[in-house]
Amino acid sequence: MTLEFAITARSNIDNPEYLAKYKDLKVVPSVARFGHSIWGGGEVWGGEETSKLSNKLLSLGANQKTIKEVGMQTNHNQRDDADIMTAAYINKCSILVSDDKKFMLKNEVIDLMKKYGVTVMSSQAFISDTLSNE
Repeated sequence: MTLEFAITARSNIDNPEYLAKYKDLKVVPSVARFGHSIWGGGEVWGGEETSKLSNKLLSLGANQKTIKEVGMQTNHNQRDDADIMTAAYINKCSILVSDDKKFMLKNEVIDLMKKYGVTVMSSQAFISDTLSNE
């Protein structure tokens, strides 16, 4: 199995030290969001399908009862998490590794992403399940 590691574009904008620290990693563009993204920051515009996925993720990850409640009731980090996960789908990533138990590692979020072909797992699970099989 060949693995290619990547980080998201928004991580490089919000945390410029990532670019220096992970200079050999491929940069996967995150999904742009009005009023949140930086123009020319390397993000990509999504479509109707990606908006629906991002909103479903926000609904599940931010514990909103309905997608209509998502909007302004979610915080900056929750929107970033949903956009990063949506970017994993857009960029055809098969695995997304995170230790974010408050959002990305929620069972409902993991199940939704699995339907989109992205396996979400903790770094420990990735090391023991994926790297140990090499």
